[in-house]
Amino acid sequence: MVKQAAPTLGLIMMMVIVGCYQSTPDPIKPQTHQSTSSPPAPIKETDNALRVAIRKSLTDYFIYRGRPRGFEYDLVLRFAKHLDRRISIRIVTDDRQLNSLIEANEIDLWIPSEPWTGHPKWRPGPVYSHTDSVVVGWRGHAPKHVQTRAGAETTKDLTRWCAPPCIQEVVDANNDWELLQNTAKIPSKQGIAAAVNRRHGEAFVVFDPRFVLVHGMGASKPVQWWFNAAKPQLEPSLKKFFSQGFKPRLQAALHARYFAAPTQMRMRARPWVRTDLAQRITRWDSDLRTAGEMYGIDWRLLAAVMMVESAQNRFATSSVGAQGLFQFMPATAKAIGLDDPSDPKESSRAAARYLKRLMRRFKRASSPYDQRMFALASYNVGHGHVDDARRLADRLGLDIEVWDQGISLTLPLLAQREFSKDAKHGSCQGLVATRYAEHVSDLYEQYSQLLPESLVDRDGGPGEP
Repeated sequence: MVKQAAPTLGLIMMMVIVGCYQSTPDPIKPQTHQSTSSPPAPIKETDNALRVAIRKSLTDYFIYRGRPRGFEYDLVLRFAKHLDRRISIRIVTDDRQLNSLIEANEIDLWIPSEPWTGHPKWRPGPVYSHTDSVVVGWRGHAPKHVQTRAGAETTKDLTRWCAPPCIQEVVDANNDWELLQNTAKIPSKQGIAAAVNRRHGEAFVVFDPRFVLVHGMGASKPVQWWFNAAKPQLEPSLKKFFSQGFKPRLQAALHARYFAAPTQMRMRARPWVRTDLAQRITRWDSDLRTAGEMYGIDWRLLAAVMMVESAQNRFATSSVGAQGLFQFMPATAKAIGLDDPSDPKESSRAAARYLKRLMRRFKRASSPYDQRMFALASYNVGHGHVDDARRLADRLGLDIEVWDQGISLTLPLLAQREFSKDAKHGSCQGLVATRYAEHVSDLYEQYSQLLPESLVDRDGGPGEP
């Protein structure tokens, strides 16, 4: 089961003030600037999510055995904890998608993990690394044909370095790591090489000893995170994090884990352990799919619940007696007709059946997202406490049918005597349930991006009443 610390007094008072006096976010007036190129008006946060755009690669972001990993992912996860916020990942597959996310203001942070040319609506964060460009080629074969990515900073360096008889070609690839992997699929005798940034080039030759660094080129360039200029509050937080939280020891540890450990890198590159490569999440995907079809629940949501509850350990038992892949308490298992919580087939169907019932309790929720969050919080703490949180939200003037700026604020208050004394079901660790629902939902969103499939309406279908 997920464990979180109880909310601090300051957090509780902040929630009360928000709940009592701010039922809807107040607009922030744009700041006036003398310059004609003034930044966009600040956007006020409406939830606790830090929306991060990132590319997948073996070094920066990937999903290993159902769990997100990577140098940049681990780092941004620490930054989110520094802000006491959750992260919501947007997986970037090409520049067109990135530009669409930027123009729609759908992301707060962009992590290119390499030098980036920038965007008028975005500002650079602190520099945390430097890199120049390198040519990576087959060991023992002189490069005759050098490929580089369209729009990459390395293209400029390669143009200056690659003179006849060297042939330069600009190709489509999502990132430098993908370009290097594509190069490895071409027979060595063709003399194909790749121009990439040094960070990823050095990691690739560690990962695949058939390749070597042929030549360095260009000046050293900064590697930075970029933040939305409409979210200026992120700038001081980034400066503080990289000056105080990103210590040399942490940087060395993350680099050793993801850039300099060949055995571990090769293990993480195996398709059958990578959700983004194998198009599978758990060993029990077939059971989850069947259960999802039976009860009208997206099987990827079931997989996210399973991962958070038991990390795919069918024999997991918590300190309070919850058992199996979905960590059912004995009383709950009995109530929903589950005889063996360790049986993947039986427990998957029980979890789908139970989630379906919870979702139908909240069928009047404002959106499928809100309905899902209510159901997930109820799965963790019980629907009675969620009902208490809704009644409390009503008393505080909040919308009882929304999660963000609604129940996510009142559910943690039920841990305090002041708010739980009048609750029908008493006190509960509401912050734990809130963080649990957000964790499962964020993981589900990542699975959905990596395994895109048509979603059933409102996460449900006809299913069981």
